[in-house]
Amino acid sequence: GHPVIGIDRSGNAVAAWAAFSGPIETASLPAGGSLTAAKTLAARGQAVNLTVNPAGAAIVTWGTRTATVAASGTVLGGFAAPVSVGPPPPYPIGYTRIALNDAGQAALAWATGTSNMAATRSADGTWGTAVKLSGNRDGLVDVAIDGAGDAIAVFGQLHVSGTITTATEYTSTRPAGGTWGAPIVLSVPGDAAITPRAAA
Repeated sequence: GHPVIGIDRSGNAVAAWAAFSGPIETASLPAGGSLTAAKTLAARGQAVNLTVNPAGAAIVTWGTRTATVAASGTVLGGFAAPVSVGPPPPYPIGYTRIALNDAGQAALAWATGTSNMAATRSADGTWGTAVKLSGNRDGLVDVAIDGAGDAIAVFGQLHVSGTITTATEYTSTRPAGGTWGAPIVLSVPGDAAITPRAAA
């Protein structure tokens, strides 16, 4: 799988990837130092993503055949045991999107193949229950979280009519400590982004 890389304000870096043989692995590169040996986070998985905040906190997410999972840690200090966050992305072509703020709050979004899902993590590292943002035949989704803990997800929903497939872009927001709101239409059918992106 494609490697993902994060770097903190001190220049320390961490990478994560799904090895061809199956394991989810990470390795770190201290600023001015040498790359560490790869460490295995899980025996198998796909749809790997990674986020790092300036202080060096890090979260790696990926999918298995039964769940979307996350492992929290630091750029140089390794990762805790993975935890299940919600239902899995499609195997083997799904993906996860993760964002992390300076306070340690995080937002995770992914598509299951039948719906768009999101979950948030509090600053103490506890994941909330995953929620369904919308029904979706084949979702593309992204997520962002700001310094106050307010989160936003953007996602496309496909519409099929005969041989024509179009997409509509939506957004859903979650105020810090609140719940995900109902989807809001951003574009008319046929005018959606192929790979939506969110930033905060």
